[in-house]
Amino acid sequence: MRKTNNTPAKGKRMEAIKKEAFTLLDIQPKTEAQRMMMAGYLEGQNIVAYGSAGSGKSFIACYLALKDLQEKEKNKIIIVRSAVPTRDQGFLPGSLEEKSAVYQIPYVNFINELCQNGAAWDIMTKKEIIQFMTTSYVRGVTLDDAVIIVDEFQNMTVHEIYSLLTRIGENTQVILCGDTKQTDLNKKKEESCFNWVMKVSERMPEWFDSIHFMPCDIVRSEFVKKLIMVTEDL
Repeated sequence: MRKTNNTPAKGKRMEAIKKEAFTLLDIQPKTEAQRMMMAGYLEGQNIVAYGSAGSGKSFIACYLALKDLQEKEKNKIIIVRSAVPTRDQGFLPGSLEEKSAVYQIPYVNFINELCQNGAAWDIMTKKEIIQFMTTSYVRGVTLDDAVIIVDEFQNMTVHEIYSLLTRIGENTQVILCGDTKQTDLNKKKEESCFNWVMKVSERMPEWFDSIHFMPCDIVRSEFVKKLIMVTEDL
């Protein structure tokens, strides 16, 4: 059962942020897989959402995280991406924030759209209600009262995902989103954590729901749906 941590200070802080940052859109699932993802999360499960690109996995994850903020169940949203891009960019000048800014763009768009406020991402990241990080920077912390969105998890190694999952503290849920057909690890001769995650989730059914998103669940566009369907067996 999910713990509620509604201290007066937290309640006042979240109310102020809500008024400043967003009025959450009312999102209804468009496919059965989206319905299962939303239902599982709202029942308190951690979620493994995997499968076809364009099926709304990351968008629904952001919606569920914001809903928990709105209802004061959680205190922050932590979005974690694979460290693969930062490995490639390690030699480039600039701060980690500057290097990773391009990878934040989808979430900036999702959050601003869902909050109906073009400044929502900036407001909430400035107040550290939303944090974006890579797996290289999660050691030594305990993540309490949070929603952790792990996107593109197929690009993480077992070591990376294990390091992240062992940071989970009280009143925290994790949503893992991934697609094995869009991995950057093969060319690096590193093994994806995908199979490991699936085995772990199967052995922890009281903690995890796994939802397979099929080509029929694609909502991005009819073109993308058709493209993925006709290239499934190529």
